[in-house]
Amino acid sequence: MNILNHNATDYPDLIEDGNFGSNTFNAVLKNKNPDAVVKYMNAFQGEYYADLAERNKKMEDFTNGWAQRLD
Repeated sequence: MNILNHNATDYPDLIEDGNFGSNTFNAVLKNKNPDAVVKYMNAFQGEYYADLAERNKKMEDFTNGWAQRLD
């Protein structure tokens, strides 16, 4: 969310703790481009899945199913 806040002018930077809490939810609501939020979340989710598969070759069996979640 911090990369989408226009240098903290739309909302203050969030502390990155890996949780989707009330501060993150409020930042999503304040974001001026909700489509960008969704696109970035999908991109980061895809990056996470790719990292899993690269670190553990057994996970490659799941990559096609994971890709369907990125729509």
